[in-house]
Amino acid sequence: MLLNLLILLLGIAISSTFLMFIYFIVAGFFSHKPVLPEQAFVIIYFISLLFSMLIFISPIEVVVAWFKNWKKLTPEETARVRPLFEEVLNSSNKKYGTDYSYDKLNIRVDRVTTDINAFVCYTKTVVIMKYLLDSLNDNQVKGILAHELGHLHYKDTVIGGATMYSYIPSLIVQYIMMAVIWVLDKVMRLFNALGAGILSLFLSIPLLIGYYPLMLANIIMINVLDYFSLFSSRRGEYRADAFADSLGFGIGLKDSLVLMKGEEKKLNNRLVMWWREAHSTHPHLEKRIMKLGK
Repeated sequence: MLLNLLILLLGIAISSTFLMFIYFIVAGFFSHKPVLPEQAFVIIYFISLLFSMLIFISPIEVVVAWFKNWKKLTPEETARVRPLFEEVLNSSNKKYGTDYSYDKLNIRVDRVTTDINAFVCYTKTVVIMKYLLDSLNDNQVKGILAHELGHLHYKDTVIGGATMYSYIPSLIVQYIMMAVIWVLDKVMRLFNALGAGILSLFLSIPLLIGYYPLMLANIIMINVLDYFSLFSSRRGEYRADAFADSLGFGIGLKDSLVLMKGEEKKLNNRLVMWWREAHSTHPHLEKRIMKLGK
């Protein structure tokens, strides 16, 4: 019931924003005016936000799995992964009183990406790279699976989705600002046509005083939300590592991270390392390894 309500609210938010988007496209077409840079920014941002929601938050997990080319495990892959994952799930059920079951999860494999990686999305989908299965031993695979279970346990995908929703108010503010400009433009044109240009000048003053500072504040807010989202994601990685360690799979996870670090491009410049981490959803592998070693 709650999930259906959330889906309904999301549908209302997307559809109302989409109608506003169509309105400004039509209004711009009939006014024979070029699209402003601010309008272009909003349009591009809206499209990217919409596709992000549809791809990463859609509850239709099977459809999206097909779209992303995530395949079901072969019998041979299942024969290896199932007992490993069931050991992890049973450890969680015993320690934290959860009721995880392998059959309730949507386990998929990515045979295209050549990374030692796995990830979770939505509420029950776990995607494992085929390259990971080929590169890691059973203990290392269990460490990775325990880490991914930690993301599901702490609802990190839900938190990520909520962070994405937080961009919607900023987007709506930009549409309201565009609407105000459009209305003022029509009113000033009317005053000019009636020979009351002085009134048109007075109307432009609050526009010049308020519009650009508000647009700048909105852009700053978007960047703050972006950095908060990335910071929250990095904290989630540490928390998932700790979850895996608490289940007794920390050594396997640490060994897999060491192997990943060996394939990672080395960076000696600390400023570059800091900048790269600040714009990443994951902490540096070295930091994660050190925390697991404590």
